[in-house]
Amino acid sequence: MIEIDSKTILERYLDREKLEKFLDLVEDANRKINLYSRNIDRQELKVLVAESIIPVQLGMISPGSGPVLDIGSGWGIPSIPLLLWNQDLKITLVERSKKKADFLNLTLSRLGLRGTIVNSDLKQVLGEDKFSIVTLRQVAIDKLLFDSITPQITPDADLVYFGPSVDEKLFTDVTTTQYQIDRKSARTLIAAKFSQK
Repeated sequence: MIEIDSKTILERYLDREKLEKFLDLVEDANRKINLYSRNIDRQELKVLVAESIIPVQLGMISPGSGPVLDIGSGWGIPSIPLLLWNQDLKITLVERSKKKADFLNLTLSRLGLRGTIVNSDLKQVLGEDKFSIVTLRQVAIDKLLFDSITPQITPDADLVYFGPSVDEKLFTDVTTTQYQIDRKSARTLIAAKFSQK
C-alpha cells in the first residue's frame, strides 16, 4: 500500500496559481451544470487532482509520453491536471455530455492549455493519430469498449486505469497499485498493456 499526501504531490508537480484557477472554474461551472456531486468540497477536489498525478509519480506517464486518449473525461480528471503538469502532452479528451465538453473547451482556453475535445463517442475519434496511452477513471472496460479503443491505439499502447479491476484476458503486463491518499480508504490504479491479438 502506497501512502500519498495530496498537498505534497500538488506542490511538487503543479503550479499553485493555475491549480487554484482550475478549481475556481470547476466550482463555478458545477453551480450551473452539475459537473460532479455537490457534496464534494474544495479539499476533496484537490485530492482528485492529486490522484490524477499519481501515474506521473509512479512513472506510468512521463514528459515524453503520448499521445494520450482520455475516455469519459467528465470535468477533466485526469487529463486537465496532466496538462497542468506538462503542457506539451498531446491529449484527446472524449466526453459525450455536451455541457461537460463545453466546460472542458472553456477550461483549456482559460488556462492556456492545448488539448482536443471530442464531444461524441469513441467512433468519432478515429483519425490518423494513434494513441500510445489510454486513461480511464471509473469507466467499466467491457469487450465493447475495448473493441472501440483498439483501432485507435499503437500496438504497444498502455492503459492507465483508475478503477477496481480489468479483465486480464484483454490486457497483458497488468500491474495493480493499491494506494491511500490523505489516509482515505484504499484505491486502485492499474497499469497494463493492451492485448491486440
